[in-house]
Amino acid sequence: ADFPLDRELPPLPENFEFDDIKNRPPFIQYLCCAHRRLRHASRWTPQDYQYYLYAYYYYLNMVDKQIGEILQALEESGKADNTAIFFFADHGEGMAAHMVTKYGVFYEESNRVPFFACGPGIAGGRRIGGMFSLLDLLPTMLDHAGILNQEFAGTSQLASLKGACQRASNDYVASEWHDEFRDYTIPGRMICDENFKYTCYLEPDSEELFDLRTDRLEKKNLARLPEYASVLETYRQKLKEHVSRTNDDF
Repeated sequence: ADFPLDRELPPLPENFEFDDIKNRPPFIQYLCCAHRRLRHASRWTPQDYQYYLYAYYYYLNMVDKQIGEILQALEESGKADNTAIFFFADHGEGMAAHMVTKYGVFYEESNRVPFFACGPGIAGGRRIGGMFSLLDLLPTMLDHAGILNQEFAGTSQLASLKGACQRASNDYVASEWHDEFRDYTIPGRMICDENFKYTCYLEPDSEELFDLRTDRLEKKNLARLPEYASVLETYRQKLKEHVSRTNDDF
């Protein structure tokens, strides 16, 4: 009640509404039944979503100020020039695109997270291309510190941070969603490269395939279209190979 109702609200994203929901896995179609925040949001109006976005941006502004305080403290302490800074997030937010929050989906809004690095030995003012995974963070930071002495699930991307190359070295990235509430939700897996994203949940008829070159907003699931059958099979095999290589029990 104390929230001002006359302020300018942010616009809704382009994929706030899409006509493809019946072409999605049952887990996605009935997601509002599996999570209390999503169940609550199922009753929201478009303006409610705009207030949600406004609040989210407000919190981002708070975080930005706090990061500024940390950077200022480093400068004042004289440690800024010999401190490496890595900024990242564990997940994104639905942001009114397909959904709110981040529960059990593999859409870009929740899976694509920020990553920034600066400091000694890191070439600044650049954007690294290619596929960078959060699994790469630990080996990359250890490599930067000169103490990388074992293998990890991820790969050190220090060469790209130093400017020796312009792209991360991964051919693809993968993501996992586990049944954290004992049969309350459906486990799923995702694998994607710069061309397509493939997701699969452990129940019948539960696949998604998106062409990330032409449909970055993931508005159209291609998994059931006959003309994409060969592409679908290719990414099914890619996921099977990844699951086998990582000893995943999916």
